[in-house]
Amino acid sequence: MKLIEAPNYKVGLFVTTMAIISAVMAVKVGDNPKLLFGGKTANLVLPDAAGLMKGGQVKMSGIPIGVIRDIKLENGLAKVTIKLTTDTPLYLSATAKLKSQGILGEKYIDIHPGSSSDPVLTDGESIQRVIDQGSLDQVIGQISQISDSIRQIA
Repeated sequence: MKLIEAPNYKVGLFVTTMAIISAVMAVKVGDNPKLLFGGKTANLVLPDAAGLMKGGQVKMSGIPIGVIRDIKLENGLAKVTIKLTTDTPLYLSATAKLKSQGILGEKYIDIHPGSSSDPVLTDGESIQRVIDQGSLDQVIGQISQISDSIRQIA
């Protein structure tokens, strides 16, 4: 009996193939099949991307609608690429806010789609209005400035 015709060989080949396909799909798709098969991308340009991570959440009204696909440095600024997994259109007046989950939680991007009377952003376009809600580091920095001012007065 030839090795290729043996039932154990065929079962082993089938199991190995399915394991490889499953692993690739798990890495590509994750929790949302639209990450592989659809959705659109948008970009944000930030002066500081501290606390944002690849794979981090993008939300709208507290509901996950996408993920952070890439963060890279361009001309001294952070360019963040997000992948949206819903069909909710984003308009030219769309706003992105950097928010934290809890006082020490990881940062995520909260999207407001903008006004439906504005033109729709096409795939890969940038969201121009970005608002940083602040961070614990900023609060500590402001407290430090206030305490320095009080020392100078006293």
